[in-house]
Amino acid sequence: MGTKAQRQEMTMETFNHQKIGMFEKIAYGMSNMGGNICNTAIASFITLYYTDSVGIAAATVGTMLLIARIFDAISDIVMGTVIDRTNTKWGQARPWFVLSILPFVLSTILVFAVPDGMSTLGKTIYMYVTYIFTGVICYTMNSLAAVSMQSLMTGDTKERMGLNAPYQIFGFVSIIAVNMVTINLVETTEESKKEIKVTLRQGLPVLLRNKYFYIVLILSISNYITINTFNAGGVYYAMYILGNGNLFGLMTIAGMLPTILLTTAVPYVGNKLGKKNTLMLGYILQAVGFVIVNISVIHWITVQFL
Repeated sequence: MGTKAQRQEMTMETFNHQKIGMFEKIAYGMSNMGGNICNTAIASFITLYYTDSVGIAAATVGTMLLIARIFDAISDIVMGTVIDRTNTKWGQARPWFVLSILPFVLSTILVFAVPDGMSTLGKTIYMYVTYIFTGVICYTMNSLAAVSMQSLMTGDTKERMGLNAPYQIFGFVSIIAVNMVTINLVETTEESKKEIKVTLRQGLPVLLRNKYFYIVLILSISNYITINTFNAGGVYYAMYILGNGNLFGLMTIAGMLPTILLTTAVPYVGNKLGKKNTLMLGYILQAVGFVIVNISVIHWITVQFL
C-alpha cells in the first residue's frame, strides 16, 4: 500500500492528470444558465423597473448600486474563504452551489415584486434589502462556488480550459435568451401601463426586423468577448508582461474602483448626454483602455519572438 506520503503523492498525481468527459463538461456548462438567467434579468432591467415602474429616483437607485458594489467586493473575499475552509463528503464548492439555488431564484422574484402600497421610503428600504441580498449574498455564493469547481475537479490546466469553454458558452446563450424574451415584456411609457400582452411568436419577427437589435447584439458579443478575454488573461498579464504575479490583485482593484465610481455617475451622464451618447462614450473609453493595455502586450511579443 505504501506510506501515507506516497499515497498522497499518488492522489495528487492522479488529480493533476484528471480527465473530464464531454458529458460532464456540458453538464457543468449548463450550470451557468440558471444563475445567468437570474443575474441577466436583474442586470438588464432592474434599473428600468425601479425608476419607471416603482417610481424610485434614479439618483437613489444609483447610490444603492454603489453601496451594493462595495458590499459585493467584501462578500467575494468572505465567500472565497468559506469555500476554502469547507470540507465535506460532497466536496468544497458543490454544497454551496446547491444551497444557493433556491434562495437565488426566490430572491430574484422578490427583487421584481416591490409592493405597490408602500411609501417611497418603504419601497427604497425594500429595494436595498432584496437587491443586496440577491446580488451580494445569493449570486456571490452561486457564481463563486460554480467557478471554484473548475479548479477542484482537475489539476490539468487544459482540462480546466475545456470546462470553462462550455461554461461561458451556456452563460452567453442564457444572456441572449433572457434579453430577447424579456424585451417583449418590458414597457416603459405611460401608455404601456395599459395591459398589453405580446407573445414570443408575435414579438420575435418584429425583433428580427429591427436593425438596432443586430447593432446591440454585435456590441454585446464584442463586449462580452473582450471583457472575458481580459479577465481570463489578467493573471498572465501580471506574470509575463509586468513580471510580477502579485500585481494581479492591484490590477483587480484598479479595474473595480472606476466601475464602482462610474456606477453612480451613469444616471447623471445619461440624463445630460442621452443613452446613445453615453453608450458611445463608454465604448470609446473602453477601447482606449484596451489599446493602452495591448501596446505593452505587443511590445512583449516583439521582444520575445522577433
